[in-house]
Amino acid sequence: MTTLTGRASAWAVSTRSIVYMAIGAALYGVLGWATSFLRIPGPFNSQIRPAIVIPMFFGALFGPWVGFFAGFVGNIIIDLIAGYGFSWNWSLANGLLGLISGLAFARARGEELPSLTQVLLFAIGGNLIAFLLPASPTSGFMAPTRHSSLCSTSA
Repeated sequence: MTTLTGRASAWAVSTRSIVYMAIGAALYGVLGWATSFLRIPGPFNSQIRPAIVIPMFFGALFGPWVGFFAGFVGNIIIDLIAGYGFSWNWSLANGLLGLISGLAFARARGEELPSLTQVLLFAIGGNLIAFLLPASPTSGFMAPTRHSSLCSTSA
C-alpha cells in the first residue's frame, strides 16, 4: 500500500501480512517450545531461545505489524504449551523485538514512518501506562509458583 507521497507505508496490513503473522507466530511458538528446556538458573524463569530470531526476521522482511504479532502471539503459544501461563510483559517484549526490527528495516528501505513527535507521544503514553499500572504479585514473572516459599503450606 502506498501513501499520497507515493512511498510504501510501513503500517499497511494486507491479507498476505495476516498469513505471515500466523506463520511467524506458529513457527516461533513451536520452535521456542522445542528449546524451552534450555533454562538459565535463577528466579526469573529465563530461557535460552534461539527461535527469538523468527519475530525479528518476520518483522524485517514483512513489516513491523507482522514482527510484533509473531513475537507477541508466538510467546503466548510457547508459555501456554510449556505450562508457564500467560505473562503479558514477556509477550509484549518479544512483540516489540519484531516491531522494532520491522521499523528499522522499513526505514532503511525508505518507507514512510511516524514523525518524531508521534513517536515521543507514544513513548510518553507507554511510560505513563507502565507507571500507573501497579505491579501485583499475581502478574507476570512475580507470580508465585507452587515451588515458591510464598505458597508453602507447612503447618
